[in-house]
Amino acid sequence: MSSGDESWKINADEVVLDPEEGFGTAKHATLRIGDVPVFYYPYFTFPIDDKRRSGFLYPTMGYSDGDGLELATPYYFNIAPNIDDTLTPHLYSSRGLSLDNELRYMNSYSYNVLSTAYLPNDRKADEDRWLVDAQHRGYQGNWRSTIDYTRVSDDDYFNDLNTGLEVNRQDHLDQIAQARYVTDNWTATARVQSYQTITSATQPYRKLPQISLKGSQSDLVDGSDLELEYLADFTSFERDNDNLIGIDRVNGQRVHLQPSVSIPFRWPWAYVTPKATLWSSQYKLDDQVAGESDSISRTVGVFSVDSGLSFERTVNESGMIQTLEPRLFALYVPEEDQTAIPNFDTAEYSFTYSSLFRENRFSGYDKIGDTQQLTLGLSSGFYRSNGSEVARMGIAQAHYFADREVQLESTTAADTSKRSNVALEASWNVTDALRISNDSELDASDYHLIENNLKFSYSPNINKVFTLGFRDREDTREQADLSFIWPVAKNWSVLGRWQEDIRNNTTPEALLGVEYSDCCWQVRVAAREYLPSGSTERDSGIYVQFVLKGLGAFGQGKGLFDNITGFEEREKQNDY
Repeated sequence: MSSGDESWKINADEVVLDPEEGFGTAKHATLRIGDVPVFYYPYFTFPIDDKRRSGFLYPTMGYSDGDGLELATPYYFNIAPNIDDTLTPHLYSSRGLSLDNELRYMNSYSYNVLSTAYLPNDRKADEDRWLVDAQHRGYQGNWRSTIDYTRVSDDDYFNDLNTGLEVNRQDHLDQIAQARYVTDNWTATARVQSYQTITSATQPYRKLPQISLKGSQSDLVDGSDLELEYLADFTSFERDNDNLIGIDRVNGQRVHLQPSVSIPFRWPWAYVTPKATLWSSQYKLDDQVAGESDSISRTVGVFSVDSGLSFERTVNESGMIQTLEPRLFALYVPEEDQTAIPNFDTAEYSFTYSSLFRENRFSGYDKIGDTQQLTLGLSSGFYRSNGSEVARMGIAQAHYFADREVQLESTTAADTSKRSNVALEASWNVTDALRISNDSELDASDYHLIENNLKFSYSPNINKVFTLGFRDREDTREQADLSFIWPVAKNWSVLGRWQEDIRNNTTPEALLGVEYSDCCWQVRVAAREYLPSGSTERDSGIYVQFVLKGLGAFGQGKGLFDNITGFEEREKQNDY
């Protein structure tokens, strides 16, 4: 706090300052914002310099229909220069008291965080609620190590409880331990991975374990541009199959080898890259579908030629350059019956401009899509004289010379179309601050719009961010998403997010907040109405969050405002 500034202050019966230790203590202290008393502390410590030390951090308050009054009062423990801990009593008036804790430890070769939360006897759920999250990132020479483990007591934990801990909140909570050895040319990885699924979706396969080697070599033959890439992967897949039927019940092991050779020819105005890849997989399966072998081998050759031209011209006196870049991609993959192979880690890629130039229309290693195709693409870019891009647009379509028999599901009929839908993409940097981007899919027969994704982004600086997006797919979805952070007066900003499911006439998220910030303190007040994931009942609440900049700050993790585009970047920059 600057000298003479009384925008916030602490009144107390007794205040003792210790300049050598850099902190003060107050008894029977009242925190006031302006002239308004906000909190009472029987005993309170506060810093008087910039040293890190133990003490209370700023509290968070809120009220929601589901949880009633919320109050979180974190206490920070400065244990050692490389160890700290934050304990947060988090009161939900409708549920009880949760103890949230974050322990951080760092050394010369790793960064580690252990987050826990425990709410005994939640009065609304009539059960104990808890969370455990462990994060580790290690680095020692060529070695890298990772632990990412999250588990919660029940499927509704994140919907019900507004924890401030920084943990992932996906439908399938990762539980991963991984070690990697990294060199310039190759990487070896050993991983075990499981999940906790907190929705009604089918749980993904656990990988117990996965061992892979991936690398490349470009100097095999002197005087030649021959490039070798290779992949070897062993994975054991497991999941509970009591409630599953058919091929979804299958567990097993897979060995996958994928070497490839290519010879890139490059000129300033063109390139041609012929490439040959071998897909070889062996499966040892349990609980296989009746009538199918539990030992399967598959070997398929993939042959492609990627080529393109690049033309340039100057379009105005300022030196702006336009490029014209035709691209031709030829791909041949013979058909191989793969109906008896389960989809351990495989899905079909979404249709996009770039997907038409892939060698496989499926992710993972369980399916290699048969095709005889020629993809034609044309793109054009506009560049300023300094090389920065002004705009880019592209169009592509694949033409097929044979039916595609291999599908993700064995019950899906072969794709007999002679050409793909048309993929479009475009972007325009109108100014340094304003960007417009769009990607679309047009029907191949009459060129009507099947899917369209449009986004406007305006950000003249880190304190001003406005984004508006529209997503529309024929007979499937029509959605809008708006978020903003914008100053409206000196020290005042508004921030919010609005999501609208236009097709179903629902609003999954509506958040509007106002923020006051000066040199010494900051306060946010926000109202929120939202539809919790997997729920049909809406919830709403009012939240208050403030920071006393002379008293330190506590990261709120995946908090209320983090889904607003640009919010986390602004907080890290601390430029407001």
